[in-house]
Amino acid sequence: MLAFALADDAELRPLEPWNAEEFTAHITHTRDYVGPWIPWVDTITDVDAGRRFLQNYADRQAADDGRLYGIWAGGKLVGGTGFRIFEPANGMCELGVWLDPAAAGQGLITEAARHMIDWAIRDRGMSRVQWQTRPDNERSTAVAQRLGMTKEGVLRSASDRGRYDAEMWSVLASEWTAGQGAIGVRLNDNAELRALEPWNAEEFARNIDRIRDYIGPWVGMAHVVTDTTSGHKVLRNYANKLAADSGRIYGIWIDGELVGGTLFRTFDAANGICELGVWLDPAATGGGLITQACGHMIDWAVCVRGMSRIEWRCSPANERSAAVAQRLGMTLEGVLRSEYPLDGVRQDAQVWSVLASEWQARK
Repeated sequence: MLAFALADDAELRPLEPWNAEEFTAHITHTRDYVGPWIPWVDTITDVDAGRRFLQNYADRQAADDGRLYGIWAGGKLVGGTGFRIFEPANGMCELGVWLDPAAAGQGLITEAARHMIDWAIRDRGMSRVQWQTRPDNERSTAVAQRLGMTKEGVLRSASDRGRYDAEMWSVLASEWTAGQGAIGVRLNDNAELRALEPWNAEEFARNIDRIRDYIGPWVGMAHVVTDTTSGHKVLRNYANKLAADSGRIYGIWIDGELVGGTLFRTFDAANGICELGVWLDPAATGGGLITQACGHMIDWAVCVRGMSRIEWRCSPANERSAAVAQRLGMTLEGVLRSEYPLDGVRQDAQVWSVLASEWQARK
């Protein structure tokens, strides 16, 4: 699954518009407990309201000014974390959390918040992560203390919900020592799969430039990404597709260096069909990274999103790509003649696929 493990049966993963029904049911269930502390809870009155709320955060993530994650325990949504404020230009963000009382006392919020802060400081270069809470919210204050934050003062009448005061806590980058970096899926001891976003544009462009000759005959992106600006454009397009639930892109990092990635070039949730694509630095081949990363992608698409069919298209001459499709248990269905242009030349494309019933039978 495309999730970050918090405990044996608990995980942190993006909370997106397609989660609206589950999210709304969760908020309805916990409203009396979290409502006194979290203003937006009052706005989640039905599934449509829940979807609008999640879509707002999806759009904000695409714009890189906010993001929202859910905490699942035993397969059930029990809480979440979010950056209500996220300002990379100013190096400042504000973290908020909520949790079902039945899941309290297990350290889930502290662990999730630690990963969020670590990502903000180590990966995004934030100088300050702040936390606001009402003075009488003892549980929230305790989390801030466990995270090593400093209480800076009390903002008087800072909330318009009855004009409540708000304590301001923060941790600075120079003070932060906990955590382990990016929010991603571990592929092996030194490799991980995680979201590839517009702020990665410079690193992404370097990766494509380094392997252009190797992937150029097979991957159209090699002919599109020629510098940081074009790299940013591609990643921003995928950020918008993520917000619209019509595609997504992930990078593979080894020892902190981007070496390749996976993507859903198309993602049609309504029809239950998506197309998976990949690229990889030749220096990183032979270790099973692509097959393992694709396994996570397909598992998420089938088991979490309910996709019925995962497609894979490649040139008949691309033997490495065909071998990955075979290792993933896909079936070659045929060849589409002159199916797409690449560097000005029409190309044939093999069509491979694995169906949900076939994938689940492999597990």
